[in-house]
Amino acid sequence: PIPCVALAVSDERPVSTQSTWESKLMNTFNHGDYFGEIGLACSMPRTADVVANEQSLLLQLKKEDCDKFFNLNPEYKEPFQLMLKKRTAESFRKYNIPFLEMIPEDKYQRLAELCVIQRVPPKAVVFHEGADGRAFYLIVHGQLIVTHKTEDETIVLAEMGPGEYFWRNSTC
Repeated sequence: PIPCVALAVSDERPVSTQSTWESKLMNTFNHGDYFGEIGLACSMPRTADVVANEQSLLLQLKKEDCDKFFNLNPEYKEPFQLMLKKRTAESFRKYNIPFLEMIPEDKYQRLAELCVIQRVPPKAVVFHEGADGRAFYLIVHGQLIVTHKTEDETIVLAEMGPGEYFWRNSTC
């Protein structure tokens, strides 16, 4: 699949998304809605099927064209990245994470601006046991394993996927 963002321009409800992990309706898009921007910006695989419910007209922007646009118009790149962070952060509310639930709506934009979207390739270590540092991680896409090494073996403590989170904290 080619990474792209699409804008729904039909007057009705043209497109629905269905999770590939569960068979359930996740969202219905209306006139003027858009989707695909996070996959486009982060070059990550789609996390749902998108199916037209009726005759629909979509505008498609491919990644290479988006990159050309930002190279020619760099003043729009930062606002686009901020919008991505906000939309990603807003989608986390559905995961019922206590830390995020306590953030008032008017402060959520600022929190989103502070987030860093981190791409992690397969087999890459996010951090090592015993490393100094503090951070909160929320898994948007993919799967991570949490391990503990002993002298004799590496023990898998947990497997984590989208919507799950963990802390790296050296002071608590």
